[in-house]
Amino acid sequence: MIIRYMYTAQASELEGKNTTNLNRWNKKDFSILSNILNPYIRHIRFFNISSKDFHNSIWPFKSILSKTLFEDIISFHLTNTQPKENILPPRCGKIIDSTIIKLKHAVVLAKWIRRKDANERISKNKCNFNLIYRGSRDGFDLNTIRSKCNGQGACILVIKIRENGAIIGGYNPLGWIHYNNDVNNGLNNNVNNNYNYNANTTSFNRNYNYNANIASFFVIPSNRSNTTESFIFSLGDEKDEKKFKISRVTDRRYAIYESNCCTNIALNFGNGDLVINGTNGSCNQNYYESNILDTNYFSIEEMEIFSFY
Repeated sequence: MIIRYMYTAQASELEGKNTTNLNRWNKKDFSILSNILNPYIRHIRFFNISSKDFHNSIWPFKSILSKTLFEDIISFHLTNTQPKENILPPRCGKIIDSTIIKLKHAVVLAKWIRRKDANERISKNKCNFNLIYRGSRDGFDLNTIRSKCNGQGACILVIKIRENGAIIGGYNPLGWIHYNNDVNNGLNNNVNNNYNYNANTTSFNRNYNYNANIASFFVIPSNRSNTTESFIFSLGDEKDEKKFKISRVTDRRYAIYESNCCTNIALNFGNGDLVINGTNGSCNQNYYESNILDTNYFSIEEMEIFSFY
């Protein structure tokens, strides 16, 4: 911890004072320490420090911090609100534009996506999260959710549950493509949509069915996306990594259900494994390994969607 290091290196004026027993310090001692450390305080990445380390290593020295800085740090740990100014980026060079997850969670998700062991290191350029939707900013209207993530490629959904503050979500490696009722709109006469027809299975790689009874080449959305790489997850209360849980798809044919204007479902993993309807959601295990919640229904406090590349 930089405060203890700088104290050891430069605090000759506090010789004999022990930082492990601050009860013996007086106001003058803290004032001397504040003057010594003041040039270095602005280089400390307070908002990348865990709540546990903040409590153990920063809180005892709170009197040497400015009132504004200390209040910003408290707000960050109590409400996950970061200050708009004077925040240093993480030393790894990445910062996640999220009010729900932190960099450490993004790294875990990136490792799950690339099927890497928890102890394996992941390259900085393999962990790119681009925020494309936030409920509190964009609204929870179904059409807004669909339009924001439509055609964005691989996406990560992150949700904070209102009832208990738990964080859950899902990874869609194919991305979402939402359709309206008119399947002729942009699909009917377009045979070059990069969906490869397989004569043996009479389906496309994104499950668009070929109807031999129709004279023309006609593409009909089957509302299913086929993949082995999707998963849903729970980060618990975000503090204990031992409670992090991943549930991968077990039947690739039912990995992702696409939505259309005729349903009140915005996003659907499996056939109900994780379903989002505006500010409400549900989890009922069907085509993924296990449930990610102990309850079937929940309400959403905040929701974010990131494109991942």
